[in-house]
Amino acid sequence: MASTVAGWRCVVRRLAVRGQTSACGTLRPSAAEDASNSKRIALTAGKRSSRRRRARGACLFVGLVRAACQRAPVMRNRFDRLAKDIAQEGLTPTGKVVTDAEVAGDPQRADVWYEPDPARASGRERLGLLGRLAATACTIEAYSDTPSADEARACVEKHLAVWRSCGARDRAAEPPFLWILSTGRPTAVLDGLRSETMTGWPAGVYEGPRLLRTAVVVLAELPRVRSTVLIRLMGGGRVLREAIDDFRQLPEDAPERAIALGPLLRFRAEVAKRGPATPEEEEFVMTTQELVDQFIEQGRTQGIAQGIAQGAIELYEARFGPMPPSLRSAVEAMRDLPTLRTWLVLAGTGTREEVHDALTAAPAGRSS
Repeated sequence: MASTVAGWRCVVRRLAVRGQTSACGTLRPSAAEDASNSKRIALTAGKRSSRRRRARGACLFVGLVRAACQRAPVMRNRFDRLAKDIAQEGLTPTGKVVTDAEVAGDPQRADVWYEPDPARASGRERLGLLGRLAATACTIEAYSDTPSADEARACVEKHLAVWRSCGARDRAAEPPFLWILSTGRPTAVLDGLRSETMTGWPAGVYEGPRLLRTAVVVLAELPRVRSTVLIRLMGGGRVLREAIDDFRQLPEDAPERAIALGPLLRFRAEVAKRGPATPEEEEFVMTTQELVDQFIEQGRTQGIAQGIAQGAIELYEARFGPMPPSLRSAVEAMRDLPTLRTWLVLAGTGTREEVHDALTAAPAGRSS
């Protein structure tokens, strides 16, 4: 309707210029001109409306593309997401962690930015080598493959931008460090940085020029020991496969399990839902199947254990009155099913002293 009205106004202006007026001074186009103008107006209005719709669509598309380019972090590899999640899960209890962190003055983003909390420094000890990396404020760039020289140069540029930003905020603060985690040996990167084996660190850790505060960790060269499990889980290929094998052998109460099991299972569910896109992803799904089975069995066992423990407590209190808090804690913490079954029978048939002696002598929280 608005387009038609605008068209008529245009016709009125043209007719006014021609001086076509009626006897009473108002504009009156002839019947032929009226039909012709109406047709021309409808055609013009339709074209304008179509052009406006195309223009709006093009603007919207360009806006969406720009927003995606500005906001969405570039995912080099789907396994890099797993590395970020493990770092976040492990480091969050000891400081401030930001994944896909924006870098001031740089359109790119850092994989992980970490600022330690001095009051929670003791928590980093349970993280092994990952905890040592996080002794100071740092950027962690994780590659589930092997980064090129250009990729490493981009990491250094982001690191320097972060360094400048930190210096502007607090000149007295210790400069941040850059850790580049590479699954394979990035020969061009190590040569370009003139990296040397880092004194006092395990094999596979190389330090660049001290002026840059940059180091490269070659995950494939790290020793296969417990202290490196978490950081090797941030790799890919053979390194990740071996790390998962070592992870499965950890005790059930190992802190590494509490940190990495969630990210591993979430990533596996994501890959399985979308469908493995590469042979490496397909292998990951098969390799982690045992972790899924263990998780399900553990949940089932814990549910049974909690039920037996609650039964033992209720049976004891029905016979002897309220259970002492220390004994209640021992029963609730126990996960060994045979022990819990013994306690359940004892709570129903033994004396108060026999129950107390049995609960006091048992090792705390023994796994089944």
